[in-house]
Formats: sequence, structure tokens, C-alpha cells
Amino acid sequence: MFYPADYDGVVAHYPAYDLTLMHLAAQHRARALFRSADAWISPDKMKTITAAVYGACDGLDGASDGIISNVSGCHRVLTMDTLRAKLRCADGRDTGSGCLSDAQLATVDTFNTPFSLGFPTSAGLSVFPKLAILDGATFLNALGRSATPSPWPTNQDATQYQ
Repeated sequence: MFYPADYDGVVAHYPAYDLTLMHLAAQHRARALFRSADAWISPDKMKTITAAVYGACDGLDGASDGIISNVSGCHRVLTMDTLRAKLRCADGRDTGSGCLSDAQLATVDTFNTPFSLGFPTSAGLSVFPKLAILDGATFLNALGRSATPSPWPTNQDATQYQ
């Protein structure tokens, strides 16, 4: 049974997906995130990104209410170029939680770009949408809770489970 009075709406990023393509896109984004320790987006960095997104986009619908309702308007005012101009650390090197290094900006760009496989899967799809990292979705703990990344797993690490 549904309870329509309990909800004002539903936010669905990608309600129907090709599982293979989703996993390949996740692997692609994980490689960007774990490329180097400098590419890691810590929870503090994610708060900085989220604050920049809400600062640029929350009021675009006429109400500063903590909800980004005008996502297409947000895409026009908050591009990777404007985010880079707003949040890039001096000399592109990590200098604290209030800015992003060039490697971290590259990670955000990877997340904010649709993943293209280059050929269709059995379902006929070849592109998986970008993550909503610059659209108002909160990823505050989605990338991990650590200020530094754990080591990237290798095939050698898997031998301990055999």
C-alpha cells in the first residue's frame, strides 16, 4: 500500500539502469578517487564542495531554503570552470579543507562527467550518467569517512580470502 500523504515528491537520479554499465562507471570513478592520495575527496573537502554548490545554486529558484530546485540553472552558473575558479588551492596543491587541489578537481570532474563505455552493452546502452555531485545531492559520507584514502586493493590483496 502506498501512503501518498507521507511524501511531497521523489528525487530519483537514475531510476532504471544497466547494472554492468553502472559497475563499470563506478570502477572508473573509483580509479579517479584512488589515483593518488592528492586526488582523494575527504569529508571536509566534500563539505567545501557542497557549500559551493548550495552557495551558487540554492537561491536560483527564488527561495534560499536548502533545496536546489533549479538544477538546469545550476548547470549554467556552476560549471567545472567556475568551480575551479572558486575552489582551486593556490598553485593547485592541497593547502587545507577550504580548497581543492588540481588532482581533487580532476576527481570531481570525473564524477561530474557521464561515463562512456564506447560501445553498447547487451541492453544497448553505452553511457552512464554523471553523479549529481554538482547538482545539490549530498555526498558528505558517500566517498568515505576518512581524511585519507585506504590503499587501493590489488589482486595480490585478494589472496588472503582464498
